[in-house]
Amino acid sequence: MLGKLADELSLTPTKKYAVLVNGLGATPLMEQYIFCNGVFKQLQEKQITPVFSKVGNYMTSLEMAGISLTILELADEKWLDYLNHPVDTIAW
Repeated sequence: MLGKLADELSLTPTKKYAVLVNGLGATPLMEQYIFCNGVFKQLQEKQITPVFSKVGNYMTSLEMAGISLTILELADEKWLDYLNHPVDTIAW
């Protein structure tokens, strides 16, 4: 999964990235964390350390098994501030 994203995004160690692992509803949180750990290990092999990450059920699909992986290049330093800003929403 990460290989396809890495090719599409041209991941490089000189850029900053955010990683979102989203459970689709029926995947236990522990499995999501195990998956995220694997993603981080593969990124580390590419000398990439994400500056932001979230793991959990943020956008589900009626107890569907599985996960989604999102990688966002933080093109502007302000984006990290926006991601870390406290919010009060029903989904995030």
